[in-house]
Amino acid sequence: MWNNKAFLTFNDSPAFKYFSHWLPDDGLIDALDASIDFDSDIDEFRNMVIKNVAVTFFPHHRMQELKYKDHPLRHEQWATYQGYSHSGVASLCDVDGRWMKSGNVMPPPRLADETGSCLGYSPDGDFAWFRYYGFANIDYAMQALEQFAFIRECEWARDGSIDVAALVKTYTEEEIKAYQIKQVEEEIRSHEYSKKMKIFDEIVNQKIATGDWILPEGVSLCGTRLLIWGGALHWDKNAPVNVLERQIKKLRFEIFGK
Repeated sequence: MWNNKAFLTFNDSPAFKYFSHWLPDDGLIDALDASIDFDSDIDEFRNMVIKNVAVTFFPHHRMQELKYKDHPLRHEQWATYQGYSHSGVASLCDVDGRWMKSGNVMPPPRLADETGSCLGYSPDGDFAWFRYYGFANIDYAMQALEQFAFIRECEWARDGSIDVAALVKTYTEEEIKAYQIKQVEEEIRSHEYSKKMKIFDEIVNQKIATGDWILPEGVSLCGTRLLIWGGALHWDKNAPVNVLERQIKKLRFEIFGK
Protein backbone atom coordinates (compact mmCIF):
# COMPACT_ATOMS: atom_id res chain seq x y z
CA MET A 1 0.00 0.00 0.00
CA TRP A 2 1.57 3.25 -1.11
CA ASN A 3 1.20 6.30 1.10
CA ASN A 4 1.63 8.79 -1.71
CA LYS A 5 0.24 7.71 -5.06
CA ALA A 6 2.10 10.54 -6.77
CA PHE A 7 5.47 9.32 -5.53
CA LEU A 8 7.12 7.25 -8.27
CA THR A 9 8.75 3.91 -7.47
CA PHE A 10 11.10 1.39 -9.09
CA ASN A 11 8.70 0.47 -11.88
CA ASP A 12 8.53 4.14 -12.88
CA SER A 13 12.31 4.43 -13.39
CA PRO A 14 12.88 6.80 -16.34
CA ALA A 15 15.74 4.55 -17.49
CA PHE A 16 13.30 1.84 -18.55
CA LYS A 17 12.25 4.10 -21.41
CA TYR A 18 15.75 3.79 -22.89
CA PHE A 19 17.52 0.83 -21.31
CA SER A 20 14.96 -1.77 -20.27
CA HIS A 21 17.03 -4.29 -22.26
CA TRP A 22 19.87 -3.76 -19.76
CA LEU A 23 17.73 -4.96 -16.86
CA PRO A 24 18.75 -8.52 -15.83
CA ASP A 25 16.23 -11.31 -16.30
CA ASP A 26 15.64 -11.65 -12.56
CA GLY A 27 14.45 -8.04 -12.38
CA LEU A 28 17.13 -7.04 -9.85
CA ILE A 29 19.64 -4.26 -10.36
CA ASP A 30 23.17 -3.97 -9.08
CA ALA A 31 23.67 -1.46 -6.30
CA LEU A 32 26.08 0.34 -8.61
CA ASP A 33 23.08 1.24 -10.80
CA ALA A 34 20.76 2.25 -7.98
CA SER A 35 19.48 5.75 -7.38
CA ILE A 36 17.61 6.32 -4.11
CA ASP A 37 15.10 9.13 -3.79
CA PHE A 38 13.09 9.91 -0.67
CA ASP A 39 11.19 12.51 1.26
CA SER A 40 10.88 13.18 4.97
CA ASP A 41 8.80 15.17 7.40
CA ILE A 42 8.82 16.50 10.96
CA ASP A 43 6.56 14.57 13.33
CA GLU A 44 4.45 15.91 16.20
CA PHE A 45 7.46 15.60 18.51
CA ARG A 46 9.59 17.77 16.20
CA ASN A 47 11.80 14.92 15.02
CA MET A 48 12.54 14.01 11.42
CA VAL A 49 10.87 10.87 10.08
CA ILE A 50 11.26 9.14 6.71
CA LYS A 51 8.27 8.83 4.42
CA ASN A 52 8.40 7.77 0.76
CA VAL A 53 11.45 5.91 -0.54
CA ALA A 54 12.03 4.97 -4.18
CA VAL A 55 14.84 2.90 -5.67
CA THR A 56 15.29 3.62 -9.37
CA PHE A 57 17.38 2.09 -12.13
CA PHE A 58 20.11 4.46 -13.33
CA PRO A 59 22.91 2.72 -15.32
CA HIS A 60 25.33 5.61 -14.95
CA HIS A 61 28.58 3.65 -15.36
CA ARG A 62 27.46 1.79 -18.46
CA MET A 63 26.33 5.06 -20.00
CA GLN A 64 29.77 6.45 -19.25
CA GLU A 65 31.46 3.49 -20.91
CA LEU A 66 29.35 4.06 -24.02
CA LYS A 67 30.05 7.81 -23.83
CA TYR A 68 26.36 8.73 -23.39
CA LYS A 69 27.44 11.98 -21.81
CA ASP A 70 24.46 14.16 -22.69
CA HIS A 71 21.85 11.43 -22.70
CA PRO A 72 18.31 12.76 -22.01
CA LEU A 73 17.93 10.25 -19.18
CA ARG A 74 20.06 12.44 -16.93
CA HIS A 75 17.64 15.35 -17.30
CA GLU A 76 14.58 13.16 -17.01
CA GLN A 77 15.85 11.54 -13.82
CA TRP A 78 16.25 14.91 -12.12
CA ALA A 79 12.99 16.27 -13.50
CA THR A 80 11.09 13.19 -12.31
CA TYR A 81 12.36 13.39 -8.75
CA GLN A 82 12.71 17.14 -8.45
CA GLY A 83 11.89 18.28 -4.93
CA TYR A 84 12.99 15.06 -3.24
CA SER A 85 16.22 14.19 -1.47
CA HIS A 86 18.66 12.04 -3.41
CA SER A 87 21.30 9.42 -2.79
CA GLY A 88 22.93 6.75 -4.88
CA VAL A 89 24.61 6.87 -8.26
CA ALA A 90 22.39 9.65 -9.67
CA SER A 91 22.99 11.99 -6.74
CA LEU A 92 25.00 15.18 -7.12
CA CYS A 93 26.70 14.10 -3.90
CA ASP A 94 28.35 11.31 -5.88
CA VAL A 95 30.58 13.60 -7.90
CA ASP A 96 33.62 11.98 -6.26
CA GLY A 97 32.37 8.49 -7.09
CA ARG A 98 31.83 7.47 -3.47
CA TRP A 99 28.70 5.42 -4.23
CA MET A 100 29.65 1.73 -3.89
CA LYS A 101 33.34 2.65 -4.01
CA SER A 102 34.04 0.18 -1.20
CA GLY A 103 31.14 -2.14 -1.96
CA ASN A 104 27.85 -2.46 -0.10
CA VAL A 105 29.38 -1.75 3.29
CA MET A 106 28.45 0.49 6.19
CA PRO A 107 30.32 3.79 5.86
CA PRO A 108 32.03 5.57 8.76
CA PRO A 109 29.42 7.34 10.92
CA ARG A 110 29.02 11.03 10.22
CA LEU A 111 27.79 11.56 13.77
CA ALA A 112 28.89 9.56 16.79
CA ASP A 113 25.39 8.27 17.54
CA GLU A 114 24.51 7.25 13.99
CA THR A 115 26.37 3.93 14.33
CA GLY A 116 27.72 3.61 10.82
CA SER A 117 24.80 5.13 8.97
CA CYS A 118 25.46 7.79 6.40
CA LEU A 119 23.80 8.69 3.13
CA GLY A 120 25.49 8.43 -0.22
CA TYR A 121 27.90 5.50 0.20
CA SER A 122 25.90 2.30 -0.22
CA PRO A 123 22.37 0.87 0.03
CA ASP A 124 23.16 -0.64 3.44
CA GLY A 125 24.41 2.72 4.67
CA ASP A 126 21.35 4.55 3.31
CA PHE A 127 18.91 2.11 4.86
CA ALA A 128 20.73 2.34 8.20
CA TRP A 129 20.31 6.10 7.98
CA PHE A 130 16.56 5.68 7.33
CA ARG A 131 16.36 3.23 10.24
CA TYR A 132 18.22 5.66 12.51
CA TYR A 133 15.61 8.39 11.99
CA GLY A 134 12.69 5.98 11.70
CA PHE A 135 9.74 5.83 9.31
CA ALA A 136 6.56 7.84 9.82
CA ASN A 137 4.43 4.67 9.85
CA ILE A 138 4.58 0.98 8.97
CA ASP A 139 3.30 1.55 5.42
CA TYR A 140 6.26 3.78 4.61
CA ALA A 141 8.62 1.20 6.17
CA MET A 142 7.12 -1.60 4.06
CA GLN A 143 7.36 0.56 0.95
CA ALA A 144 11.07 1.18 1.61
CA LEU A 145 11.77 -2.55 2.09
CA GLU A 146 9.92 -3.38 -1.14
CA GLN A 147 12.01 -0.80 -2.96
CA PHE A 148 15.37 -1.93 -1.55
CA ALA A 149 14.41 -5.49 -2.48
CA PHE A 150 15.07 -4.56 -6.13
CA ILE A 151 18.78 -4.14 -5.31
CA ARG A 152 20.67 -7.39 -5.78
CA GLU A 153 23.00 -6.83 -2.83
CA CYS A 154 20.11 -6.19 -0.43
CA GLU A 155 19.12 -9.79 0.27
CA TRP A 156 17.99 -8.70 3.74
CA ALA A 157 15.14 -6.73 2.10
CA ARG A 158 13.84 -9.92 0.45
CA ASP A 159 14.43 -12.67 3.02
CA GLY A 160 11.95 -11.49 5.68
CA SER A 161 14.62 -11.02 8.34
CA ILE A 162 13.71 -7.37 8.95
CA ASP A 163 11.13 -6.57 11.63
CA VAL A 164 9.13 -3.94 9.76
CA ALA A 165 7.41 -2.63 12.90
CA ALA A 166 10.82 -1.92 14.45
CA LEU A 167 11.58 0.50 11.60
CA VAL A 168 8.80 2.87 12.61
CA LYS A 169 9.67 5.88 14.75
CA THR A 170 8.15 5.28 18.19
CA TYR A 171 8.37 6.91 21.60
CA THR A 172 8.32 5.52 25.12
CA GLU A 173 5.86 6.86 27.68
CA GLU A 174 8.75 8.60 29.41
CA GLU A 175 9.79 10.33 26.17
CA ILE A 176 6.22 11.45 25.47
CA LYS A 177 5.84 12.75 29.02
CA ALA A 178 9.18 14.57 28.82
CA TYR A 179 8.12 16.19 25.55
CA GLN A 180 4.76 17.26 27.01
CA ILE A 181 6.53 18.80 30.01
CA LYS A 182 8.92 20.60 27.66
CA GLN A 183 5.96 21.95 25.68
CA VAL A 184 4.30 23.29 28.84
CA GLU A 185 7.59 24.92 29.89
CA GLU A 186 7.94 26.53 26.46
CA GLU A 187 4.38 27.84 26.62
CA ILE A 188 5.04 29.32 30.07
CA ARG A 189 8.26 30.96 28.85
CA SER A 190 6.48 32.31 25.78
CA HIS A 191 3.64 33.70 27.91
CA GLU A 192 6.09 35.32 30.34
CA TYR A 193 8.06 36.83 27.49
CA SER A 194 4.88 38.25 25.91
CA LYS A 195 3.91 39.87 29.22
CA LYS A 196 7.36 41.41 29.62
CA MET A 197 7.38 42.55 26.00
CA LYS A 198 4.04 44.30 26.52
CA ILE A 199 5.41 46.14 29.57
CA PHE A 200 8.57 47.07 27.66
CA ASP A 201 6.59 48.47 24.71
CA GLU A 202 4.27 50.45 26.98
CA ILE A 203 7.16 52.07 28.86
CA VAL A 204 9.10 52.89 25.67
CA ASN A 205 6.05 54.39 23.94
CA GLN A 206 5.16 56.40 27.04
CA LYS A 207 8.69 57.82 27.44
CA ILE A 208 8.89 58.77 23.75
CA ALA A 209 5.39 60.31 23.84
CA THR A 210 6.20 62.43 26.90
CA GLY A 211 9.55 63.52 25.49
CA ASP A 212 11.55 61.82 28.25
CA TRP A 213 13.28 59.84 25.50
CA ILE A 214 14.16 61.21 22.08
CA LEU A 215 13.73 59.02 18.99
CA PRO A 216 16.14 60.52 16.42
CA GLU A 217 15.38 60.53 12.72
CA GLY A 218 16.67 57.38 11.01
CA VAL A 219 16.13 55.25 14.14
CA SER A 220 13.38 52.73 14.77
CA LEU A 221 12.70 50.06 17.36
CA CYS A 222 12.50 46.39 16.41
CA GLY A 223 11.46 44.34 19.40
CA THR A 224 13.91 45.37 22.10
CA ARG A 225 16.64 46.48 19.72
CA LEU A 226 17.32 49.69 17.85
CA LEU A 227 17.53 49.76 14.06
CA ILE A 228 19.86 52.56 13.11
CA TRP A 229 20.07 53.78 9.52
CA GLY A 230 23.18 55.36 7.99
CA GLY A 231 23.01 59.04 8.88
CA ALA A 232 21.76 58.42 12.41
CA LEU A 233 25.02 56.78 13.49
CA HIS A 234 27.28 59.03 15.52
CA TRP A 235 30.67 58.70 17.19
CA ASP A 236 29.74 61.02 20.08
CA LYS A 237 28.52 58.94 23.05
CA ASN A 238 26.17 61.79 24.00
CA ALA A 239 24.54 61.92 20.57
CA PRO A 240 20.75 61.29 20.79
CA VAL A 241 21.02 57.86 19.14
CA ASN A 242 23.64 56.66 21.64
CA VAL A 243 21.74 58.09 24.61
CA LEU A 244 18.59 56.26 23.47
CA GLU A 245 20.52 53.03 22.98
CA ARG A 246 21.76 53.18 26.60
CA GLN A 247 18.25 53.90 27.84
CA ILE A 248 16.82 50.98 25.89
CA LYS A 249 19.59 48.67 27.11
CA LYS A 250 18.98 49.65 30.76
CA LEU A 251 15.23 49.11 30.46
CA ARG A 252 15.76 45.79 28.68
CA PHE A 253 17.96 44.56 31.53
CA GLU A 254 15.44 45.73 34.18
CA ILE A 255 12.59 43.84 32.52
CA PHE A 256 14.21 40.83 30.88
CA GLY A 257 17.37 40.44 32.93
CA LYS A 258 20.42 39.01 31.17
